[in-house]
Amino acid sequence: MDSFDATPRRIAKHNELRDHRNITDLTMDPQQLDDLAELTRGTYLRAGVRKRIAFVAPDGPGRAFALALSEALGTLTQLQVALFDTQETALQFLNDGHSNGDPSRRAG
Repeated sequence: MDSFDATPRRIAKHNELRDHRNITDLTMDPQQLDDLAELTRGTYLRAGVRKRIAFVAPDGPGRAFALALSEALGTLTQLQVALFDTQETALQFLNDGHSNGDPSRRAG
């Protein structure tokens, strides 16, 4: 989290692709996962940058992890957050000039 705070503003404004397809096991209990999601949310809230964040995780533990983070970050008005099954659709979301509807949608 400290490195996020130290990121220069010109870099911090870049959209993000977070690929969680390779997560095979979650060793956190649900409360720990919620706590991590809220801590992450607070970091983005404090940074105050406007950006899009695309999570990629079609299923399994990676999907559960990405879902917790995307739901927490999706409550911040300066962020457009979406969860995707494929990297291609996530990249399309990040490159689009607009969100074509609800940016928190689940896409193929």
